Amino acid sequence: MSTTTVKKLLVHTYLLLFTMPIVGMIIWYFLSATFNSTTGQFSLENFNFVKEPVEYAGVNLPAIWPIVLNTLVYSFLIVVIEIFIAVPAAYAFSRLDFKGKLGAMKFLFLMRSFPGITPRNC
Repeated sequence: MSTTTVKKLLVHTYLLLFTMPIVGMIIWYFLSATFNSTTGQFSLENFNFVKEPVEYAGVNLPAIWPIVLNTLVYSFLIVVIEIFIAVPAAYAFSRLDFKGKLGAMKFLFLMRSFPGITPRNC
């Protein structure tokens, strides 16, 4: 075997070893949500909230599909707006020379260096 094949095999083995626990947790979650351990039967009863409103702890929860539709519409609009803003801005930064370009690039870099959840009073 060549060295590149061995390297690829090592990388794939490494990635597989780190991916298996995540896949295992997802499978465990699905099985614990769908398999009734007392009766030993498979049931999708825990997922009734998808197709109809549900009452939980005395509170009537609405059907989930209108909420999902609102989220998809909102997400789509945000993506379109961001593309219409980001593409011309990226073109301007890459092709044009203007006053304050270096400062703006540094500012953008610093703003993207830390996640939004970073505490402001540290």
